[in-house]
Amino acid sequence: RRAASINAEYMGAHFETANKRYTILDAPGHKLYVPNMISGAQQADVGVLIISARKGEFEAGFARQGQTREHSILAHTLGITRVVVVVNKMDDHTVKWDKERFDDIVNRIQDFLTHKVGFKEKYVKFLPVSAQTGDNILKKVSPELCPWYKGESFIGTLDELKKIKRCTDEGLRIPVDIFDVAGKKTAVGKVESGKVYIGQKLVLMPEMIKTEVLTITIDEKEAEIADTGEQVTVLIKQPTNDSIVNGAYVICDEENPCPRVREFECLLEIKELMAHKPLMSAGYQAVIHVHNAAKPCEVVAIDNLADMKTGRFSKKPPPFLKEGQAAVMRLRVPTLIPLESSIPLGRFTLRDEGKTIAIGKVTSTDEKTFGQWVQKEAAKGKEKIKEKKSGKKSKKEKVPTAWPLV
Repeated sequence: RRAASINAEYMGAHFETANKRYTILDAPGHKLYVPNMISGAQQADVGVLIISARKGEFEAGFARQGQTREHSILAHTLGITRVVVVVNKMDDHTVKWDKERFDDIVNRIQDFLTHKVGFKEKYVKFLPVSAQTGDNILKKVSPELCPWYKGESFIGTLDELKKIKRCTDEGLRIPVDIFDVAGKKTAVGKVESGKVYIGQKLVLMPEMIKTEVLTITIDEKEAEIADTGEQVTVLIKQPTNDSIVNGAYVICDEENPCPRVREFECLLEIKELMAHKPLMSAGYQAVIHVHNAAKPCEVVAIDNLADMKTGRFSKKPPPFLKEGQAAVMRLRVPTLIPLESSIPLGRFTLRDEGKTIAIGKVTSTDEKTFGQWVQKEAAKGKEKIKEKKSGKKSKKEKVPTAWPLV
């Protein structure tokens, strides 16, 4: 749907090249529709960040309140690890395929994505394009028009991306939106882990409604089975009880459902707070966006202050948090929500008054294990210190991820 020429909802489309099959999820860019952008981005494997090279437009989008920053942070939080930055409108009269302008944008975006957001430099690609003229989209831009660019076209860059590792051996998890289509229950979403097949017994979380797979469609083609990473449309059997099955759910295998909770422990990093609410403490209320769900939530308690640079945790609970700080805390939602510590169901954002204020990851969904994650991270830190003192260095982890409680 479009409102006043603004893309208001994410939309999907499919296309294939000689090497790969793609599903496009066109997420809205306007700040009023960020919740819809989150719904689309949480299904993606690769983020395509489109930047305007036109003078004035890039600066506006990259400003503190601009959407380029917020969308980048959200994409990383939602599990996207690879980004293709498309610098568009290179044909504009204020740019004219100028290398200096392109390099300036690359330097500023690269620094932000790698140092401020957390993307790995090797997984961030940049390329200049003109969508209006089609230059460097399907075919490489001509040397006469852009002699300094030696890379691949946009489609060529996507084709060159290495295959993404999938959670194929874990339980079935499909965050879906369920609709009534011609009187039939239709679920649309991405297979985040496991496999789904015709005849499979399912349970819809968090309501624990039992159902069964009737048909599976991938890219508008019928299939018998869908693996991890596939965008699917699943026709499910109408529940026998009087349950109203519409809206956001997580599809799980009947024998291995995900947890459903009202209170959980998490590591939360504050990005930006409201000017009239500069502190976060117990009782702070916001809206949590996790997979395809959005619910009001409240801070129950802040247990340990966390230093994201050193990995240190405080023993004493801080009375409040300020912008830029992080902590292990407990959050509560009014109704049951499906959550677990894995990436698809365990990475979330907090929004307040239409702005993203924090990002977080679930550390525990069981009250009996609250506090154990910090203890485990502290134990890892002690081992790192011992290795450092003894002159040994871990090959897998060059930088310590956790240190002892202080």
